[in-house]
Amino acid sequence: MTPHGLLIYGGGRVSDSSSDELPNEGSSRDWISYSSVDIVNSVTLTPSPLYMTHPPPPRRSHISAYFHPHLYIGYGLNQSSSGTRPQYLNDMWRLDTSKTPSQWTQLSCNGTPPPPLRSPIQWTYNISGEDNIFVYGGETQSLSPLSPHSLTVYRLHIPSLTWHHHPILYAALRTSSDSRPVIAETLPQLHYSMYSAAALLPPVGSDPPRLLISHGHSPYLNNLG
Repeated sequence: MTPHGLLIYGGGRVSDSSSDELPNEGSSRDWISYSSVDIVNSVTLTPSPLYMTHPPPPRRSHISAYFHPHLYIGYGLNQSSSGTRPQYLNDMWRLDTSKTPSQWTQLSCNGTPPPPLRSPIQWTYNISGEDNIFVYGGETQSLSPLSPHSLTVYRLHIPSLTWHHHPILYAALRTSSDSRPVIAETLPQLHYSMYSAAALLPPVGSDPPRLLISHGHSPYLNNLG
């Protein structure tokens, strides 16, 4: 959300518009991805295209975050025409909305980035006055949950454009009948973010930050090392 409205980047549609069935990646039917940016006016709720230069490759199921005046996008699937094989991406881009036209820049990030993936859980968090993008879970080209990546939270530190990874130390499931937490033997294997949500809880005293994940009907509470 920008001061002027809601930015909407990319996405996709089913190439066969005559069917209501949603295809999976192994189906014979296709998605077509986009790289356009629209801004929805916060007062009139009407969309309009954003004038920009040299957009990144089309994609859907990507990550995105807005830190004024910049929109960050990355990863996801690129399938720009019917019949082409989806490409799993691991690039990061920044759109400067303070310029006219808005200017795209491909970012060169340091550190340990996630592998090419689609549909991870992602959220933003400000730590000591500095912005960060967190990424967890998702799916790779093999159509299987990330392992050991699915047990890792990746963090992109925006000021330095550096990726960090935080192995998860433990998980706790729902509380038992006597309100005690039930400790999980395994951590959640997250394929898609559409059925999941996450929030980073701030540290308390000497305790590390905690990650609260809701995957389907099962909430998990994790310490970040």
